[in-house]
Amino acid sequence: MKKYVYSEEKAINGIWFCLGIFEMHEQIPEYLKNEIIFNSNSPLDDLYYWDKESKSVKIKDNYKLYQEGKYKLKDGEKIENNTIIKIEQPTKYHKWNKDKWKLNLSEVKKIFEKKFKYERQQKIDADFEYKGAIFQMRENEDLKNFEQKLILLLLKRIKLTDIESWRLKDNTYKDFTIAELLECADLWGARKKNIWKDFKRVCEELEKANSIEEIEAIKWEE
Repeated sequence: MKKYVYSEEKAINGIWFCLGIFEMHEQIPEYLKNEIIFNSNSPLDDLYYWDKESKSVKIKDNYKLYQEGKYKLKDGEKIENNTIIKIEQPTKYHKWNKDKWKLNLSEVKKIFEKKFKYERQQKIDADFEYKGAIFQMRENEDLKNFEQKLILLLLKRIKLTDIESWRLKDNTYKDFTIAELLECADLWGARKKNIWKDFKRVCEELEKANSIEEIEAIKWEE
């Protein structure tokens, strides 16, 4: 740490003009004792100013930096009574508009519509349990395997009583009749139908919602 001596006259005008630097054990010359003496590990910079009333070095607050064009107001901040005040964001969907938070309900509905569509597909693609066995039932991948069995059945190349060794979710194999596999696919189809029915209800409630609280209250039935 060192003793930094600055010109008070220049500091009043916002300029840190160093008149001398001394070690802590050194005496300040008499002609400098009426100037600003500041003990520090480094010189003063633009983050500090000289307060004439208290005759002390102070750190500039954000409002003072803002006045000097060195601080940009953040979302939720505005000037009031010569100070920067912070207004908390009501919800994560509110956007700052100059001096207040605003909520665009139409934009929020689009966000939730996208969210519900994603969840709908997740539900459709979810694993399916049939007779104690867990099947992977991804609509655009696994379902094709069941459809192939139906096509072969219609072509009379297989029978309902034929046995098929089917790979399950955990990569183990279990024997099922063709009739059982088609029943599994049919039950999955019924689940998918219910999911779409619930999705329709969710979308209708979303369209009718008049507040963020009403939107966030919309839940899937299953």
